[in-house]
Amino acid sequence: MKNRTVLSTRGKSSSAKKIRVTGPIIFLLLAILLIATIIVFIRQQNARAELLDRQAELNEQLDVISKESESLASQLDNVNNDDYIERIARDELGMVRPGEVIFDSASDPVDER
Repeated sequence: MKNRTVLSTRGKSSSAKKIRVTGPIIFLLLAILLIATIIVFIRQQNARAELLDRQAELNEQLDVISKESESLASQLDNVNNDDYIERIARDELGMVRPGEVIFDSASDPVDER
């Protein structure tokens, strides 16, 4: 009987050693998994921040382009307006209607001696 008791104790001690050896291995694997998860999370947060910055830049560009588009649409409406065309023809091209007399007040004054 003594031998059986010793054998069973030896069997338990070897399995206890296995548990003790696998415990640190499992802990090490969990630690590595946790570190890898943290690294992936940090990288994703950095990528998200970069994408949010890029989105803000693109929204600013969109606002500028939208305002420019509205301005161009307004100019296009003016170009199709007869009053605007006449004003440009008179002011920039110097055109007049038939029978109109042009007084040039910007010319050199005449000497009155």
